[in-house]
Amino acid sequence: VENADFDLAAGDVKLGTLSSQKLDLTLALGDCRIDHLSAPELDAEIIAGNCTIGMLYDAQDISITTTTGKTSLTLEGSASDYFFVTNGHEDTFLNDGKANAARKIALNSTTGSFSVSYTG
Repeated sequence: VENADFDLAAGDVKLGTLSSQKLDLTLALGDCRIDHLSAPELDAEIIAGNCTIGMLYDAQDISITTTTGKTSLTLEGSASDYFFVTNGHEDTFLNDGKANAARKIALNSTTGSFSVSYTG
């Protein structure tokens, strides 16, 4: 799929495997679970709910914003393969001062939490 766009007021988004050049996801109330996602670009905004991405491949420009809820994702490779921005702050501590600016992961939340794991 070239571009995928989900915009829901309420309900859950549950996908097994999705491959897209760009995924836009807006969810006002509910949870998002994607088991396997291949997407260079991802823009997800979840007002009240959790976002879980079991495995994210080909990540280059990722932005996940939640107001409340937990964000969990697994990225291919290791922490040094990515450049992190959390709540607007560049976090080099996540990757021991090393970063790959070509692969940006932005995680923002008002009262939620983040969990990031890696395959490498």
